[in-house]
Amino acid sequence: MSTLARTLRNLRKVGIRGYFHQLLYIGDTKAGTFIAKDRYGNKYYENVEQELPLRTRWVDYKDHEYSPYALAPAS
Repeated sequence: MSTLARTLRNLRKVGIRGYFHQLLYIGDTKAGTFIAKDRYGNKYYENVEQELPLRTRWVDYKDHEYSPYALAPAS
């Protein structure tokens, strides 16, 4: 669980719509830099400065019923 200060900071950065989208589909609020979009439409983000250790990268899946087959292979 994240701290109240971190949650409020991320709310200001992603906005109210992004905040609720993240809570519904990721279960946490995150704000970071857009890294890439793969051929399946998944969006990859990263924040190495203000996130907790080992939680610096995340994926926003295009479909809410995601499948592990819908991820691009690692290069």
